[in-house]
Amino acid sequence: MLKPGTADWLRDALGESALSRAAVARRLGELDGWRNRKGELCAASARKGLPELAAEFDLPLPPARRRAGGLPAALSAPVRGENVSTMSRVSRKPTPTHRT
Repeated sequence: MLKPGTADWLRDALGESALSRAAVARRLGELDGWRNRKGELCAASARKGLPELAAEFDLPLPPARRRAGGLPAALSAPVRGENVSTMSRVSRKPTPTHRT
């Protein structure tokens, strides 16, 4: 359940094409107080719930935007100095247990 006024704000925000889905979700979380136990904004929860809220209010979502290179944000940064596209597949072999 949204706080009073949040649904009106959402209608207005989704009517503005200048805002991205992430920006709308972040502001939605701030307005409705979606925070974890540490008091940090739960932006991922807001992004996840945004399509359902938009559908409930029969509102269109802004088009999804891709990052440069077409990779999700988590994969666009180098890992241990390597480009993700050049990394080889990781094998999950059991490791021997050592007794002390």
